[in-house]
Amino acid sequence: MFWDCDELYDGQVDGFKVYDFNSNAWRVVSYPNCFIMNSHGVNVKGNGYWNAYDDNYVDYILSFDFTGGRFIRLCLPPPSQGCMYTSLSVVREELLVLRCVKGSPKIEMWVTTNKMDTSASELSWSKSFTMNFGFPVIVYTSLLVDEDKKVVMCDKIVGDHLSGAFTIGEEDKYYSEIAFEGMSI
Repeated sequence: MFWDCDELYDGQVDGFKVYDFNSNAWRVVSYPNCFIMNSHGVNVKGNGYWNAYDDNYVDYILSFDFTGGRFIRLCLPPPSQGCMYTSLSVVREELLVLRCVKGSPKIEMWVTTNKMDTSASELSWSKSFTMNFGFPVIVYTSLLVDEDKKVVMCDKIVGDHLSGAFTIGEEDKYYSEIAFEGMSI
């Protein structure tokens, strides 16, 4: 998936550029009133997905159907409380969302329950499991999930430095951490 976006200010997106391999060119696709959160997009079955929010600071998933060349606004799992951090990932060709309340040591893992294809205009969610990290959770930029074993491996960021990677299982059944030597992000 190759894409780029034109930012007006403070992350507001004026339009997306999508690379078309057939024509060997970039094309501009408009999507008004969109703010992209600082996170990586993911690709599920040929569609792109990003964390986004609107002018009223309501967060949602912005999906792009590369075949049809259109954007779709999709709902996130229900918030449990307060300000939420959200990270997107993919597990078994399904969209996965990690959500946590800002400053909380717990994260919830949600997985879509409906078929992910170009006709999906709404998403249904199922909470897969909840993990307690034992320290306030921050935004994660990369993660690997083993849903069957209920284990997540993700990066640990302190300030603007990647300080390590850790693996944690549901209900604190497993925890390990690998420290890095102050890598700047």
